[in-house]
Amino acid sequence: MTTKATPEQALAYLGDLHNLEAFVEEVDAVERSGAGYKFVLGRGALPDLVVDYVVTTPGTAVVAEGTHSSIDLIDRWDVAPAGDGARVRYVGTYELKGLSKVGGPFSGQLGRRSVKRVAERLKIRLDGLAAGPSS
Repeated sequence: MTTKATPEQALAYLGDLHNLEAFVEEVDAVERSGAGYKFVLGRGALPDLVVDYVVTTPGTAVVAEGTHSSIDLIDRWDVAPAGDGARVRYVGTYELKGLSKVGGPFSGQLGRRSVKRVAERLKIRLDGLAAGPSS
């Protein structure tokens, strides 16, 4: 996805995981938890799933690693210059654990549709950063 936001704006926005509530519909709440974040996911995805995330920003990416008794997740947003803006590429990997593995194929289909919606919402948010504060 290409956005009008600069790479610096995109990295700063993605690096604060509180912002996920604005563009990921499955996220019900985000709280600081020690050096990381706690997510409460629901809205039909995984009800009341609380995931502990630790975020690192190695210069050109934001990497969020999450763990829960039923799933391990790694969300990575790579950010690169693209003209006057930035190109953002998302790669998400997850491993279901225990009984959660049963729903794996079905959750993969839902996940692909969700990623498309998330990308559309994220682009709107990042393009808004590039436009500056509204009057």
